[in-house]
Amino acid sequence: MASGKKKAALRSRKPTRRKGAGHVRPSRLRRAREAFAESVKRPQNIVFLAIFALVCFTFPPFLRYIGQHSYFALGEVEVMGTDRLDESRVQRWMGLELGGSIWSASPRELEEELMRQPAIARADVRRLLPDRLRVRIEEAPARALLRAGEAFYLVGAGGDVLDPIAQPSAELPIVSLDQAELPTRAELREALEVVGLLEAGTGRVRVSEVEIERRGEERGLVAHSSDGRLTVRLGWGDWQARLHALGRVVADASGVKAEEGFIPTGHLAGTVDVIDPETVVARWRSRGGAA
Repeated sequence: MASGKKKAALRSRKPTRRKGAGHVRPSRLRRAREAFAESVKRPQNIVFLAIFALVCFTFPPFLRYIGQHSYFALGEVEVMGTDRLDESRVQRWMGLELGGSIWSASPRELEEELMRQPAIARADVRRLLPDRLRVRIEEAPARALLRAGEAFYLVGAGGDVLDPIAQPSAELPIVSLDQAELPTRAELREALEVVGLLEAGTGRVRVSEVEIERRGEERGLVAHSSDGRLTVRLGWGDWQARLHALGRVVADASGVKAEEGFIPTGHLAGTVDVIDPETVVARWRSRGGAA
């Protein structure tokens, strides 16, 4: 019975709480508010707040005023680094118009716009206040010359048509198509791969021109030797194997011992069809060596 009374007394006993423990947080908040109110009342802080409010209200209208003022109207675009490209064409690619605000022409966005053009390898655009832009570009190097019908174009290493050209350069290999319609990028990439293999001597024949041949839906490549006496029809695809087969046939027809590099073909005339890497048909009009 005594034990039951003791338990009841323990349950009914209320937990003790330190005096003022529940008022710690409100007291801190109150002190913080009082400190802030006192700091605001200081003269130097009042001046600072006034200046801050003035800037917040006047800065946006000031920016609008600068952006629309004729003092910052774009008056000149200086393009540097052009060789074959025309400066006005570079400006058109950027979409710039003289007289607009120079602040609306973001250098980074203009650089990105220029870099979308296959003819440009690098671009750097800078503002020269108050009214000038300086554009420095690096033109993409040409890998080959494209002849499409009667027109000539420069072709980049990735198969992109860079620019039309009025005076073809004899230093570049020629990819040709007897149509005014330009070849696709995929066709040009395949043709450039063959150009590279031929330049390395894979087919054992020096070639001046690689022609893209279209027969309906079918495609083919035709290589013409530098002396103009030998025509090689390569079919399409598996280029390395096809050119190795061509090299073996040319070496056999010339009676030349197996040597690396090109074989003189001035004594050879005719057409060679590389039907596949294992089937080569040669139609000689004349040939020398061990026939």
